[in-house]
Amino acid sequence: MNTLKNCLRYVLLALPLLFFACKDKDPGPDTDDVVYVGSVDGKLYALDAATGTKKWEFLTGGGIYGSSPIVSNGVVYVGSSDNKLYALDAATGTKKWEFLTGGGSSNMYSSPAVSNGVVYVGSADTKVYAIDAATGTGKWVFATGDRVLSSPIVSNGIVYVGSYDNKLYAFDAVTGAKKWEFLTAGDLEATPVVSNGLVYVGSSDKKFYAIDAAIGTKKWEFLTTGSGLYWGAAVSNGVVYIADSGGKAYALDAVTGTRKWDFQSTNTGSNGSFGRTTSVANGIVYTGFYNTRYALDAATGSKKWELVTGGDARHATISNGTFYCGSQDGKLYVTDAATGTGKWSFSAGGINGYACVVTKQGKVVRGNPGD
Repeated sequence: MNTLKNCLRYVLLALPLLFFACKDKDPGPDTDDVVYVGSVDGKLYALDAATGTKKWEFLTGGGIYGSSPIVSNGVVYVGSSDNKLYALDAATGTKKWEFLTGGGSSNMYSSPAVSNGVVYVGSADTKVYAIDAATGTGKWVFATGDRVLSSPIVSNGIVYVGSYDNKLYAFDAVTGAKKWEFLTAGDLEATPVVSNGLVYVGSSDKKFYAIDAAIGTKKWEFLTTGSGLYWGAAVSNGVVYIADSGGKAYALDAVTGTRKWDFQSTNTGSNGSFGRTTSVANGIVYTGFYNTRYALDAATGSKKWELVTGGDARHATISNGTFYCGSQDGKLYVTDAATGTGKWSFSAGGINGYACVVTKQGKVVRGNPGD
């Protein structure tokens, strides 16, 4: 009996130790780990997020002009102007497979999206492709009426993408069957955004549209002052943020389309009014026109800071308080997202697309997906 009591006593004493030993360790605050970015020199780069030091590079057969990399399950996917979509080991840059599309003018400008083991991407050959993410085998293809430079978005089993045939399409993600199409009066290069049952997208017809995501009917439209809307919007806290090619950024009520504020760029450089994709994080809206990127207060539209680059400043990714933006001057600019204070920069051949950031805890961040 005494032996049994002693055994029970030791078990009870050991329980707290076992409990604390089995608890997950607090991972601490997440920080950025690796940055992936493509360049017009035809290379995809993997960079140390803290220092900008190159970890590896992979040379494609053409320039990476607009397709932005995305990482999923340890694989990075990116398109190139050689008409191919590449799948690379994210840790080493070793090629796992490549998928050849039909090519055409502007080639593969679309950025890939990954969902449920499938990669979706558009091509200038007028087609949208669904490709097995593990093997590179095609699953389905849908031909639109013109080039597809827009980047697909996948939400609730539906793929949304625009085409230069002036239409926004919705496809079943598994079969590729068309669910609906929405016709505008201009080409759709912008990448759509899906939020709260609506699809938001701009057109070269100067209008920004909110469309029912399930059936494709228009909820509202907003007419801008610029010559067109070619880049993606951002949605946050019931507000949609957009930029037109007239040098103006807008904040619109996401439900009604009512304008809340607008911001006029003072950029007077060559092609200075050309708007860029808008992103939003932590109460700050990031948008741009030609060589200048602006950080604006999301509630008021007042300017917090600006970044002037040596070329056409493209699209921004914001992760863990850091702002990543490529420019056609060949640099990736990395600054503090709240203040604009520079951290480091990386020089390549010209960076048109988004940077894709993978954090130490494995979170994948890529601005508004595409463009």
